[in-house]
Amino acid sequence: MGNPKKLLARLFFVTLAIAAGCFPDPEKIRPPSGVTAATDAAAGAGGGAAVDGGAGVSGAAGGQGSAGSSGGGAGSSGQAGSGGPGGGGGGSRGGNGGTNVDAGVVADARESDAPRDAGGGAGGTSGETRAQACAANAVAVAAKAARCTPFFVNRVHGSESAYRARLEQFCGVLDLPGATWPPRPFKPCGDAIAALTCDDWLVGVSVPACAAPGQLALGAPCATGAQCQSLFCDAPAGGCGHCVKLPGARQTCYLGQYCDEGTACGGAGTCVVPASAGAACTIDADCKSALICRNFSCVRRGIKDDPCVGDADCDFNRGFLCNPNSHVCVASSTGASCRENPDASLQVCSASAICRMDGSCLPAAADGAACSDTTGPLCVQPATCVNNRCVFPNPDKTCK
Repeated sequence: MGNPKKLLARLFFVTLAIAAGCFPDPEKIRPPSGVTAATDAAAGAGGGAAVDGGAGVSGAAGGQGSAGSSGGGAGSSGQAGSGGPGGGGGGSRGGNGGTNVDAGVVADARESDAPRDAGGGAGGTSGETRAQACAANAVAVAAKAARCTPFFVNRVHGSESAYRARLEQFCGVLDLPGATWPPRPFKPCGDAIAALTCDDWLVGVSVPACAAPGQLALGAPCATGAQCQSLFCDAPAGGCGHCVKLPGARQTCYLGQYCDEGTACGGAGTCVVPASAGAACTIDADCKSALICRNFSCVRRGIKDDPCVGDADCDFNRGFLCNPNSHVCVASSTGASCRENPDASLQVCSASAICRMDGSCLPAAADGAACSDTTGPLCVQPATCVNNRCVFPNPDKTCK
């Protein structure tokens, strides 16, 4: 198993990096913006919080999602979106989440530019119910995340089917006055998700077909951004707030972290348009989700054999971590036990379990069960540990 303390330290990083992942805050729901969850959480880039969405991480109810980035826990404010890595978390806009694939790694993630998903357009008739749209959204997001971020969702949920069920459950909490998400018929959104390349998914490309603004005007009482025409509510977690219009490029970030669609809160506290790969930067927040700032340039996190200094340089969304000896990114996997391999890659616990000193995994806690973010067991996103109990998001339906 290698040095247990060293292993636990590395697994702790992996847990934190992914913890913000698949779901955005229900009150901070933003439109679809890709898998921002995990990547944002580890790099400090902001965005879908992942828990990126967080972490994604995964738009409001995790529609198109996120890492990613779609990804997150319960917070306040936000917008409905579509789902994927993340998806996620408490960022300004939801992301999607990752997904499953037992091996947990895409051998060469960059081959993912070909959109080969079987499709996510299930349930697309004018008489479609909200429950049917939620189910179709879950199928579309989980399928896309399974292809683009297998390690991420394996680590968080254990399987594509488990992630799909969680997305559908989360969609249910957004059945609120004025909310119209997910869009109906859902088929155009599902088809658009399926057509996205993994690169677009990971950097948070918006999907207009998945947008579903709420019906409440600016200033109206709300519990989540899914209810607002502006797609953002400034409510505290589990409480009531008002529909707010977020600032755009070159304006001061709202509450020090939130910006309108297409922008993110930069290091100077102003909203900036995130830069693409190769553009100049000073901090990670200057770059699009899933990118990091290295040597004053926005670059992708590394995959197999790419150079690295630490784990944050590697694309852990897809299961790559940094070998501290050779300083190159190596593939890692998920499983029922945890260990460090001879090449310094890791097998980490799946389904939000955490690694014990003996290499066994402590299973995640069920909703309502006892939890601890420091010693475990952890909660399964989008539930968060509140007063040592796993609490599933439950926006207030009576805000007036």
